[in-house]
This record gives sequence, structure tokens and C-alpha cells, in this order.
Amino acid sequence: MNKPLLVPIIALAAVTSYAQNWELVSEKEASPHAKKEYQISNNQKIFKLDRETLEEKLAKTASRGKNSIGTIITMPTVNGKLERFEIWEASNFSEIGQAKYPHIRSYIGKSLVDPHTSIRFSTGPSGISSTIFRANNSSEYLETYSADGKYFEIHQRKTAKHSNHQSKENINHSIVPLPTNNPSTDNNELKILRLALSVTGEYSQYFGGTKEKALEAMNNTLTRVNVIMERDLAINLRFIDDIEKLIYTNPETDPYSVYVDGVSPSLYHSTNNWMVELQTNLRDNIGEDNYDLGHLLGYNIDDRSSSYRPSINCVGCVCESSFPKGKGSGISSRFLGVPKGEDFDYDVFTHQIGHQLGANHTYTHLPEGNTTQVEPGAGSTIMGTTGTYSEMKVQENVDDYFAHVSIQQIKNNIDSKSCGIRSKIINTPPQIELDKKIYHIPVGTAFKLDAKINDKENDAVLVNWEQNDLDLKNEGDFDSKVYPRKIEGPNFRSVKPSTETYRYFPRFDHILNNNLFDTQNINIPTWENVSTWESLNVIPREYNFTITARDSNPNGPLNSFEKVKVISTNSSAFRINTPNSNNKLPINNTTFDVTWNVANTNLAPIETSHVKVSISWDEGNTFDELGIVENTGLANFAVPEKAKLVNDGYIMIEAVDNIFLAVQKFSSEEVLSTVDINTQKIEIFPNPSNGDFTIDLKANGNVKLDIVDLNGRVVYTETININGNYKKAIHSKLSAGTYIIQAISNECKMTSKILIK
Repeated sequence: MNKPLLVPIIALAAVTSYAQNWELVSEKEASPHAKKEYQISNNQKIFKLDRETLEEKLAKTASRGKNSIGTIITMPTVNGKLERFEIWEASNFSEIGQAKYPHIRSYIGKSLVDPHTSIRFSTGPSGISSTIFRANNSSEYLETYSADGKYFEIHQRKTAKHSNHQSKENINHSIVPLPTNNPSTDNNELKILRLALSVTGEYSQYFGGTKEKALEAMNNTLTRVNVIMERDLAINLRFIDDIEKLIYTNPETDPYSVYVDGVSPSLYHSTNNWMVELQTNLRDNIGEDNYDLGHLLGYNIDDRSSSYRPSINCVGCVCESSFPKGKGSGISSRFLGVPKGEDFDYDVFTHQIGHQLGANHTYTHLPEGNTTQVEPGAGSTIMGTTGTYSEMKVQENVDDYFAHVSIQQIKNNIDSKSCGIRSKIINTPPQIELDKKIYHIPVGTAFKLDAKINDKENDAVLVNWEQNDLDLKNEGDFDSKVYPRKIEGPNFRSVKPSTETYRYFPRFDHILNNNLFDTQNINIPTWENVSTWESLNVIPREYNFTITARDSNPNGPLNSFEKVKVISTNSSAFRINTPNSNNKLPINNTTFDVTWNVANTNLAPIETSHVKVSISWDEGNTFDELGIVENTGLANFAVPEKAKLVNDGYIMIEAVDNIFLAVQKFSSEEVLSTVDINTQKIEIFPNPSNGDFTIDLKANGNVKLDIVDLNGRVVYTETININGNYKKAIHSKLSAGTYIIQAISNECKMTSKILIK
């Protein structure tokens, strides 16, 4: 299909080796041209676009899914530079609908710099709306900055200044069950659902008062939302062909009432209930057989609550023609704030669409009795509520992905419905390979989950690990917090998918700083200081985790998942004893000892026979392996060549064939004299012994004599003054096992093992 030249559209950058159409400009230059609402960021970059455009290039851009070569363009980035992308058209219309609106389009692309970076953008008469999705950094959002369409601003969400965007919901919902035996991979089908998206007159007035301008804004929102729908759910939302019938430009004559104080919008058959009005409108003007999902976008025109809260009266009602909880009862509207941008698109619209597709809430701070409440506090994924409950805020806004439980809940619901169009995806899901599916670890001990990921098409794959333990108490409030004695429910927040196949629990910087436990206070009012939303336990419990791998094939992304159970046992914590900040590492010795609390990890059910010991000299940024040794609680290593004086070195010990680990900060020093403890050992006889034995050593001055078990406990200690050779008979009542005898003086440290029978 030939596409007309986009004469009124704002052009993208010309991509040649001779010129660029994007120019980074100062805010001083651009601010006189700014739209009044564009003061959203402290750190945005502003670009000026040369209106000599690339319409011809865009007009020749191939549609995705045809194994065709994409068009190369450049787009601005938040660091003030330009990045090259290969793009394809990814229309939100059918062919009939796109022919009606040739100047409103949508595109998908991938970075030619980083294969894990993708782009989705829409174009129209008013400009460009773009999102760059980065794997290990915040997404970047570009919007038209000036009314004349010459200036564009780009920002990351973490730097945006957000207005009060409350969107608390009327909670009156059903519960969609989780699948009991869902396949761990997608079925290679894209589900195309016909979206009957209507807007109020107030919404259209905000965007200029015409149907085309309102539709352009609707297309911007749907472009951003379809990224998540396709990547996480293999669902594409597509405007119905008669979409213009649902766009209203006059608030006085549209079929949607204005909120009246004192009239509850939760009453199904209230004349002020948008859900009923929307479904009635869709039934009468579109027909029940002509759409799969109906939704209304509203806008509050003043500071009153003159628009509805979004409502979740409809959960899983896609494709269902029941009334009043049918497929056409989705509402997205704020009390305050504009109906555009990433806050509206993700926190409100995608969240509400998620309900219609079958997802319940994932937060735990309000008890709802559903099977998906697995996120601490207010949650951080699409089906959480993020910034609306200050004392339970995990973060200010949702991240742009669905939690694993939401994905499975929606897929289970969609697979049970017959509406929509099924289209074959020419792609294969990523393959996940796990070493084990069940691990036993010591209580109160950090751990690291990892997997091997393979993708047949060599697509870039993003991975995230999530805890999926249901809050069975369903009490909300304090039990929604994370804390060391929590016996069930979530103790680790969800984090964004990234290029890393592993995740540390808790996160690695907290492990380095020995912040393993969250002791948050529910009465602290400032959410930023309340919690890290991650905590190990000091009592035994089970954790259930899921790894989800998402590929980035532009013709149709697919995902897969696997599950892992972690059981913390009733023992002490696995931890490193020395070296540390007091028992310093002697860098001018030839060797040094590392000691640790074995914590019965060498016994069943953990049965870790060997550990890997590593050392860091650069504040924990990199670790060099010292060696793999038996898990006895003591190992001796040669001092590395790169050893230096530090106050922030780190020793890390990781289980071999298991996931638990420990990290200890240490300082190093130069000692006055060096002793090779391999040759200057304590002589012990008899060894093995029944508990009575004699030690023989040579030293001068005060010597601290310790006997330590493999759990790091000192079972015998004595300070003695020695002048030369020294023998001492010890009559102990030690239990059978292996012990470390160490003698420490100002001159040296001597160590030997003894076996008590």
C-alpha cells in the first residue's frame, strides 16, 4: 500500500552521512515556545527539529512481520546525543482504519548501538511521541515541547516532576484464578483484540477540540501501551474501524455525565456511571459483535473531582457481553493531571486494561483475597498502585512491565476466550536452563539466583527474577512490609527486566554494606526513608521465585519462565569471620587465612562440600577468584600480587553447587615481620585426639590462644606469655569434630587443625 507524504507531520531526522535534522538546544532558547504544561522535568534535554523532513523515507518504511529490511533513522536520547535505529511500521489500525487516517502512524524499532534497546514512537500532525526502552537504565520519553512543533523534550521518568496524579480505584471486583499448570513458554500466537476506545468531550478539548487531534493523542497512548502488551502478553490492541464514532469533541453533548458531588460512581446504574454509559454507547453505536474490548478516556478540566476514578468493576471481562460488568466497561481518568504522558499511559491506562484482560492487583497493602497479591507494599509493577499510598510506596511510579503472576493470570483468561484474531508469530521463545529447581540455604544468608538463557533467533533477551509468595494472612498494613521474621508473603520487591541473567537477594550493594535485613518502621511518614523493600529472614521459611525471559524480536516478542524454590533452614547464618576491619589482611606476608562460619552448610539438607573464595581491592566493583576450597571454615591463600593498603576491600565466599554467599569488608596492613604459617604451624599431638592433647609452638611475648569450631565459635581462649619454645597440655571436653587452633601475637599468627574423635 502506497502511503501519502506526511506533509503536516513533524519530520524525523534525516539519516545521511552529511547532515542531522535534530539539534540539541538550550532551554533558554526553547522555553519561550514551550506549551504551558511542559515544565515536567529538571533534567530534560530539548532538541530542535529541522522541518525538512523524512516523510518520503517514512512513507517507504516496511511493515513489520514481513522479514523485510527496516528503515534507518536517528532519534534524540536523554544524554543529548543521537542514536541510530532500524524501524518498521507497527500500525494501531487495521488497513481500513489506517487508510482513513494516513497521517497518524506508529513505528517500532531496535537500536543499532545496543541490541537490548528498543524504540516505539508515533507520529501525527502535532508531532512525535516516542519511548526508548533501555535494559539497564530508565526508559526515555520524547514529547512535542512547542505548539509550533519545532521543539521536542526528552526525559527519563526518574527525573520528571509529577503533578498530583491520584487515580485510586473503586474496588469492586471479581477474582480471576491463576492457572495451575500453564505452559512455561508462549504458544507463538499474537492475539489481536479490537479496541473500542472512546473519549469524553473534555479529553478532546484538551488536545485541540478536533477528532483528528484527539485520535492522534489516543494513538500516542496506544503506541506506548502496545509495547508492554506485545512483549509481556503477546496481545496487540487495535482500534476498531469506526473509531471516529467514539470520539466526542463537545463536553455538553457527549454521552458521558459529569461527576456530581454526593452521587457515588460505584452505583452500577447511576446516570452518572461512566461504565454503564460507555457500554450502552458501544452497544447502540458500535454493536456488541464489532469489538472485543471497550474503554473510555476522561479528563478532569478543573481542580474538582469532576471525573471518575478508574474502576475495576470489570476484571477479565474481555470478550464478554454481560451487563454491567461486560467487555465495554473500562475507565481511565485522573482526579488531577493531564491525560497523556507515561504516568497516564502506564499508571492509569495500562493498569486498567490489565484488569479488563484478567489481572487483579499485585500489591499486599490492602487485603483483597486474590491469588496475585505477591508484591510488598503498594507494589511497583503495572498491577501495583505505586504512588497513591505514601506509607506503602515502593516507588513513585510503576515500572513498564507486568509481574509474572499478572502475565499468567491474563494469559489464562485470554486463552479461555474465543474473540479476537490469532496470528502466528514467526519466532521462538527464549530457553531457560536452571541448575536446580530447589535449593536449601542457611537462614539469614544472602543468595544469588542465576540461569542460562538461549534464544534461537539470537534476539536480545531481558530477564527478571521475582518472588511469588502469596500473602496468605491477607491482613495488609504491617504484614505488607518486609521484615526479618516474616514467615510468608513477599520479602523482596520486583525489579525491572535487565540484561543480567542473575539477581542477588538482597541487592548486591546492600550485601556489600551488610544491610541484609529491613527493619522498617510502619510509622515513618516519609516513604523514601521507610524501606529498601528487601529483607532476608532470621527464621526458617520457603521462598518461591520465578525467572521470566523476554525476547525483543520486532516481528513478535515472546517470553518464557521457570520456577525455583529456596528453603532457608534452621541454622545460624553463613558468614565470614576474618579478615575484617580489625583482623587485617597482612599484604607483605606470603599467605593469609580466611575463616568463616560454616553454619552446618556441610551437612544435610544443604550439603555444600566446597566454596569459592574471591577478593576485591576496588570497593567491591570486581572480584578475583582466590580458589575453590573445602567448606571447613578455614582456608589459606597466597597474598595476591595486586594486594595494596585498603580500608574497603571485600572477601566473598560463594557456595559451589548452591546459591548462598557471604561478603565481608576488610582492611589491609603491612606487618613488621612476616611469618610463613605454612611452615610456622602449631604442633599438636596426638592428632586426632580424644580431647586430651599437647600443643607445641615457638613465640615471644603475649600470645592469644584460641580454639574455634567450624561455625566460628570460640570454644576455648587463653592469653599466655611465651619466651621461646612453649608446650602446654590441654584437657578439653570438646565434642567430636574438626577445630581450628590459632595463636596470635604481635609478630605472627599460627594456625593448625585438630580432629577430636
